[in-house]
Amino acid sequence: MKIRIAALSAMFCAATAVATPTVSIDSVVQRWPWNNKVDITYTVTDGQESAPSGFYRIVFTATIGGNEYTIGDASGVHASASSGKHTVTWTLPSGIGTTDCSMVARIYSSDTPSGDDYMIIDLATGAVTYEGLLTQSLSNARYNNDASGTGGTNIYKTDKLVLRKIPCTARSGSLANGPFADGYPTGDDTNYASTNGRTNWITKLDYYIGVFPITQAQFEKVTGSNPSTFKTDDGSDLAIYRPVENVSYTGVRGTGVPDAVVDPNDSEGQVFVARLNGRTKTASDVSGLDLPTELMYEIAQRAGATHVYSHNDTDTVSGMPDYGVGNVSHTYAVGGKLANAWGLYDTNGNVMEWCRDDNSRANLKDASDPWTPASSGSVTSATYYAKRGGAAWQNWTWNNGDWRASHRSFDESKSWKEYGFRIAYIVR
Repeated sequence: MKIRIAALSAMFCAATAVATPTVSIDSVVQRWPWNNKVDITYTVTDGQESAPSGFYRIVFTATIGGNEYTIGDASGVHASASSGKHTVTWTLPSGIGTTDCSMVARIYSSDTPSGDDYMIIDLATGAVTYEGLLTQSLSNARYNNDASGTGGTNIYKTDKLVLRKIPCTARSGSLANGPFADGYPTGDDTNYASTNGRTNWITKLDYYIGVFPITQAQFEKVTGSNPSTFKTDDGSDLAIYRPVENVSYTGVRGTGVPDAVVDPNDSEGQVFVARLNGRTKTASDVSGLDLPTELMYEIAQRAGATHVYSHNDTDTVSGMPDYGVGNVSHTYAVGGKLANAWGLYDTNGNVMEWCRDDNSRANLKDASDPWTPASSGSVTSATYYAKRGGAAWQNWTWNNGDWRASHRSFDESKSWKEYGFRIAYIVR
């Protein structure tokens, strides 16, 4: 039975700020063909990024056939309280048999930013929570400069894992439906184009990808070990914040082929991906965390940039040292350079990062979608896997092709002091 919205209203409840936040509901639309998904589009004025302290959260209440339904975090709807227009999707309870619905929106005080732009995973317990985007610079500072851990450590580089949402381009009201309505760009037109031709990807799935490469502290939190070469502080940074390296592809996700899902209950649970999924599945019913595909990595690395180099809109390496490091003696703490436009750090330099694909796809523009990894259907010691992330920390110069956003590199599954990884999650 389809739902027709009869009345819309908005209310403010119990939040104190210099500028009083307001929320208005713009539309409530059931998806066609009629199903149990309802898109709620709303606008916030003077939102949580304007608050001098604390944050807000938004809760909707729908009245259908005389029954009230609370729509908020507990029902899986993490509505952003930042200024601007937003859309969230509510899954209707089964058995609703009326066409009339009214809805109100209320704003409350909150200890964390409301929304689902960031997925936060507690590495000890597997609990998964969500937080909203403030301004990008404020959110960058929140995760990169945190010092609330033991001894003033940054919990987002040690005890928790933070992933940034890359919204699909096909959703009304999302971040992508402005400058990226024509799709997310990948590839370039240099003489390397035969391996990664220019393409725009219209995406129908949201995904999350790590704000940082997995650090030594995070790897040890999940597996109990630290295989890294550079484990000694040298006065310039804390080694626990450096990316874990000296890890192989199979050591990260096991011996399954790239297009196979890692079983969180696999007896081979010594590998990082299986252990992480085991914890999140048990605590939060979330599994499917894995390496990103090459295309997922490049879309995130570029953050919408169409030029050869992802750090700016020029086809030169000017400014690259602000975003990555080359020709140094060891890895460096994650977050030590500038983030890209979507708040992701170290996508240029530090370590080369394993992707989920093998080397069986000659040109990425031939992929059916960004989510399906290239897979030869077998795994041997000689199978070669993709690595991305620009050049690594060691012996690279700024003016070679390895710093291009679309640069591709492959190696067999082996441990090496230049190889690390970050984690991604596809919302299906």
